[in-house]
Amino acid sequence: MCEGFGYTSGWGENMTGNGGQIRVRILSEKGLGAIRLDQKPGSFYVLTLPEGAPEGSGDMFLKGMEDGRNAPPFFLEDPLPEGLGRSEIKAYGKTVLEKCLDEMVPELQKKLGIPHVCYSLDCPGKAFGLCSRDGLIRLNPCLVWMRRDVLREAVLHEMNHLLMQSEDQLFTEHPPAFWENLTMLEPMWPYLEGWMRGRRRAGRKHGICV
Repeated sequence: MCEGFGYTSGWGENMTGNGGQIRVRILSEKGLGAIRLDQKPGSFYVLTLPEGAPEGSGDMFLKGMEDGRNAPPFFLEDPLPEGLGRSEIKAYGKTVLEKCLDEMVPELQKKLGIPHVCYSLDCPGKAFGLCSRDGLIRLNPCLVWMRRDVLREAVLHEMNHLLMQSEDQLFTEHPPAFWENLTMLEPMWPYLEGWMRGRRRAGRKHGICV
């Protein structure tokens, strides 16, 4: 396990509200399923990166969080329709997301050479995505509030499980080779994961479901 220290002043101002620089302790952990950020007492955070993440992942993730927090609400970068109630917005968002995925999933499946992939919008809990050996990718419908490249990264993350699968590997596992391969598929994944987390943290401010 390796450790390091650093800070990003703008990100610290957004997160702590005190306008000061924060200290971020950076750790590397084998088998981690995502970049993890934990707040400690005071202005101290622990940013844990999965072993196998590319160099500079911490800075990319924090920049993504900052951008995601400050982005206005939209549906995959399209303006929200006016005059719709909460339930109507939810139904409209699902239609927008399905239309995008109906194009994106087959395109990525063909590009990566995966025999069978299908998707559903019923990912349980707070996870953004899950997948199974039969090629079913379960996505969180709240991904409609993200950017298109963020949605693409979420799909690629799950497809990468299908590419990396073996008889003795569970789909909840993320060995270093998983992240190395994801970096080849999408070098900006730390930034895009940070953007997702920043959007989730800003969700209540915008009144959106993330």
